[in-house]
Amino acid sequence: MSWVILYIPRAPFFPGFTISNALIGTIYGLFLWRKWWEAGRGPGILYRDNTGLLIRITIAHLIKTILISLLLNIMWLSLFYGMPFKAVFIGSLVKEAVNFAIEVALIYFVIRALSRLKI
Repeated sequence: MSWVILYIPRAPFFPGFTISNALIGTIYGLFLWRKWWEAGRGPGILYRDNTGLLIRITIAHLIKTILISLLLNIMWLSLFYGMPFKAVFIGSLVKEAVNFAIEVALIYFVIRALSRLKI
């Protein structure tokens, strides 16, 4: 019964972050869905080998970082909590710059490991 206490919301629901996460899933889905690229709808270099996979991951993560993490999420924080956009943007810019290469590498190695397992 203790899990009920942990999951009681302490703030009102705000749909902005739900929209952001849905967009993140859509961005990664469009760039990493193998059948879409193998069907010839994407540029040839982006689906031939592992270099293409790394390029697709980098492009998807760059779009996600700029549009969602640096613009939309900060806009939601400004609207919902009244935080100044400029101050939060600078802090988030530093965080995203540090995390970008780490997250791209992590996504790449996880996808490679899962492809070897044929999942």
